[in-house]
Amino acid sequence: MITNQERTRETVSFKNDGKKDIYVIPRIYSYNPQTLEITDTQGYIFVQADREIFKVKPEEVLVLNYEIVPPLNMEPGTYFNLIVFQTQSEDSFLNQTNPVGVIDNISHLVVLHIIEADNAVYGITTEFAQISLEVVERGIPFIRPTKVKYIYQNVTNYVLSPMGEIQVFNRKGKYAPIYLKINKEEEKLYPGGIIEEEFEVAKYDITDIYNQRVVIGRFYNGIDQNYILKETSIEPNYIVLVLGIILLLAVLILIKAIVNDSSKAKKKVVKPS
Repeated sequence: MITNQERTRETVSFKNDGKKDIYVIPRIYSYNPQTLEITDTQGYIFVQADREIFKVKPEEVLVLNYEIVPPLNMEPGTYFNLIVFQTQSEDSFLNQTNPVGVIDNISHLVVLHIIEADNAVYGITTEFAQISLEVVERGIPFIRPTKVKYIYQNVTNYVLSPMGEIQVFNRKGKYAPIYLKINKEEEKLYPGGIIEEEFEVAKYDITDIYNQRVVIGRFYNGIDQNYILKETSIEPNYIVLVLGIILLLAVLILIKAIVNDSSKAKKKVVKPS
């Protein structure tokens, strides 16, 4: 994560696990992970490395030094380069200045996040996404689960890795919050992309029948420590509560009536002479 006026140095290692010497030449390409397109367009290449041929013996490790030098006109956003280790036999390299038909290629992905040069915070803006958090269905305690949904839209030029969690709890209850992890599949979210998930919460406490529950979502971008906080609430289902009270009273009245009828029936029994 640097500005387009900075540069930095990194390394990557390549090990020969074979039993023969191999010859490797690193080549740099621009990479589009959405389309899997690989190009050598200079305007999108920010990695610089020696393009000489390296001989790597069996079990030997080649440590390649490379430098990240973004073009000055590179806009804030996320960019990808590939360092492809092209391997061939010695004859192929000696006979061709630009060998083709390479085999056993291994690549190293370099992800670059360009930030604004005058940013007060070393990262991306805190408004990196439009996020909504809602209760789709309140549910009925111990009968029907509650359903919670969030929608997360990337509004930046960066490729985000949505992370975070949703907590469901009762402020007046004594039980621990219910934690729901978002984006378990670690899906990448490209500029303008949307991720949407719905969760079922089947766990209840007796206090949820008459107390409000709170739903809090904490959403990260997967690049820096900025996060977006969203909150909503789940009101008690008073209709169910009232119906439950009415049903309970009806059962008590019925039991009382049965007991009274039984007592009256005993009093009316005539003893034989």
